Amino acid sequence: MLLGPGAPLHELLLLGCDFVLLKTMLTTEADDLLKLALALVLGGLIGWERELYDKPAGFRTNTLICVGSTLFTIFSLKIGTIPGTDSSRIAAQIVSGIGFLGAGAIIRRGEAILGLTTAATIWFVASIGMGVGAGYYVTSSVGTALALAILILFRKFENLVDRFHTTRTYHVILSAEDEAVRELSLTLDSCELKLLGSKQVKSDNRYLYEITLSGSKAKHNPLLDKLLKSPTVKEVRY
Repeated sequence: MLLGPGAPLHELLLLGCDFVLLKTMLTTEADDLLKLALALVLGGLIGWERELYDKPAGFRTNTLICVGSTLFTIFSLKIGTIPGTDSSRIAAQIVSGIGFLGAGAIIRRGEAILGLTTAATIWFVASIGMGVGAGYYVTSSVGTALALAILILFRKFENLVDRFHTTRTYHVILSAEDEAVRELSLTLDSCELKLLGSKQVKSDNRYLYEITLSGSKAKHNPLLDKLLKSPTVKEVRY
């Protein structure tokens, strides 16, 4: 619209309103793009740590979760401005939906449960994305720093604890001889480890043992060495 010096006042007011509206839209879009960029960086940092240790949910997964949670939160806030809508409903579904994704990362293998840290990380990354989408940049950044500290520094602490206390479940296959059973019993008695549980099954002329022991890592290694060198032991795994 071109306006000359003698343009009516109402046309000037309409032009001014259009300019203000355009400026507001551009400012809002720029803010949303900033949120997505920050979510990309924060989610990528945690994903990088996960990728470094070859975890199932690595760089791409955590980055997508963070950016996706940010997008859902942005849309939730925008949709919530429409009369008759609730901005919290979409955000609430992020929390429940991410729970299903995290549950898929948890695997039980024998007595061990794997993937709990991965599931917790997925859940945490989603919360960071929601925080960024809601505009809490500093809080989300500090949360990311805390998550990295927990994942990196606490790993060293866990390794230190494992030196003094480790629980392993050994699966031992013996030849079906009384001498083999006696030898296994003597080996377990001499290892100075605490017996937490034991199961025995006889199948196809052999014994299958499932033995759970607890103690220092320095005592587990000699036991494993003895079992591997025993002529009556057919197979050992833990």
